[in-house]
Amino acid sequence: MDQFVASKRETDMVLEMIKNARQSSSGKNNASVTQNLGMFEAPSDIADNYGVRMRGYICPPTTGIYTFWLAGDDNADLWLSTDENPDNAQITAYHDAWTPSREWSWFAGQRSFPITLQAGQKYYIEARMKEGSGGDNLAVGWQLPNGSLERPIPGNRLIPFSGTTNPTSCDFNISASNTNNNPSANQGLQVTYGCSGNDCAGVSYAWSGNGVSGNSSPLNISAPGSAGTYTYTVTASKSGCSNKTATTSITVSEGGGGR
Repeated sequence: MDQFVASKRETDMVLEMIKNARQSSSGKNNASVTQNLGMFEAPSDIADNYGVRMRGYICPPTTGIYTFWLAGDDNADLWLSTDENPDNAQITAYHDAWTPSREWSWFAGQRSFPITLQAGQKYYIEARMKEGSGGDNLAVGWQLPNGSLERPIPGNRLIPFSGTTNPTSCDFNISASNTNNNPSANQGLQVTYGCSGNDCAGVSYAWSGNGVSGNSSPLNISAPGSAGTYTYTVTASKSGCSNKTATTSITVSEGGGGR
């Protein structure tokens, strides 16, 4: 893929207008014009016999199922990565003929299958269009997990393409444990977490469950006052990575505790 770096504000999307982009199997055409946009839509009706590539990162506001739409004149396709690495991008929507501007329903292929995305993770995304003659346009929209539509996708969901070949690495796993699996009611104990892998640096932690909060390890807590089994969860987060969780459980008995 061509590497053109955007340098303006983070809510912009990179627009790259590449002469005859689809005619090159090597994909190394130089962009004749590069600019940033405030939404996931290219300018309309500007020229004939040219190509457009819009690329950057999309940031889901919540975890859930998203659906994408693509509209363009002439033929167009949309690629979405499983993470921020462009090499992992797969075709998500396409059409082989023209559509009017922001016309989302002329062809079945304009709409993607439902895709699960994680909040806090950024995903590389790329839309391309090849214009022959006449009108020209290109836009991408989506439906959020709550059912609301953003078509086109606004700039506050987007980050310019960085051109980096070393995206954030997320090689880390977490574990959770406690100092007493079978405490008495209201007995004090500690919960602890651990991190393994090459990328534990920069990871943040948060405890939850049964009224517990905090981010330390070990964390001093008191067992609940009633008999039963209780679970505590530690959530690990790192910028550019999906959150990871681990749990540890205790069983409170009416009698004495012990491990």
